[in-house]
Amino acid sequence: MFRGLLPPLIQRTANRSIMFGTNEKYQRLFGCSERDPSVCRAFCSFLAGATEACLCPLERVQSLLQTTKHLDKFKNTGHTFRLIYRDYSIKEFYRGYSLMAIRNGCSNILFFSLREPLRSSLLKLTPQQVDSNNNTRKGLIHSLADFVCGGFLGGCISTLFYPINVVKNRMQSSVCAEFISSWLVLKTIMTERDGSIRALYRGAQLNFSRSVLTWGITNSIYGFLIREFF
Repeated sequence: MFRGLLPPLIQRTANRSIMFGTNEKYQRLFGCSERDPSVCRAFCSFLAGATEACLCPLERVQSLLQTTKHLDKFKNTGHTFRLIYRDYSIKEFYRGYSLMAIRNGCSNILFFSLREPLRSSLLKLTPQQVDSNNNTRKGLIHSLADFVCGGFLGGCISTLFYPINVVKNRMQSSVCAEFISSWLVLKTIMTERDGSIRALYRGAQLNFSRSVLTWGITNSIYGFLIREFF
């Protein structure tokens, strides 16, 4: 049940740090405060997502460890990394990279574009007398708004791009196979699932629940760190 747990643990920690950190870095680098903010910030968000995709080998190893047909071939995270590096090529680690870059980049554009407006709207619903109370209660209200905002956006965005994950996982579950386009993989999956869009979203409910929690917690922690230390 916990096979392949280590790669996502490492990836999630590094992923969010890269996502928030590089987004701010790119905005300063390209001077988004001086240019058209919407276009510049969207571009920086996409770049941050593409930078996140450098962690593709971790998702690749996770997919292999959790694929039934590879249970006897790959024992654990370290063994999988060694085996791919020794018997195949570095290119195998980055199977599905383009899909990850598109998924992360587009997700970041939506998240960073909608995050602050949604958060501000939630805070406006707070009674003025409560908001002006002591700093502890005010901090809790802001953290709750960050959690709701992050969880809602994370759940919706991850569901929107769920089919990309389905295609990516199929591509990354094979070893030493021909590198074929994501479009052909999608057509194969749709054929297997009788062309049903609903079948393409199989498992999306669980993914939504997980995303609500992870994105809510991540966004609330990020908001807390920004308020307290920056």
